[in-house]
Amino acid sequence: MLHEPIKELGDYPVVGKLTKNVSAMVNVSVIGEEGTTAADIKARAAGGAAPAAPVAEVETESEAQAESADVVAEYEESDEE
Repeated sequence: MLHEPIKELGDYPVVGKLTKNVSAMVNVSVIGEEGTTAADIKARAAGGAAPAAPVAEVETESEAQAESADVVAEYEESDEE
């Protein structure tokens, strides 16, 4: 749970409580709509060229649903054997 909302670009560690005794920490990278990162903005402010950071591809909902359907179908086929 976040103590306050993330409102700036950058990398943030976020801890999530899964159960009473189990928590997990994930690193969250907040990027702009155009793929702009905090490093890009700092580089521009310093007068240099921004480093090209790879941006992860995001699955569309329909792609995710199709992949889920494939996994379910494979599971059902293996269960029948």
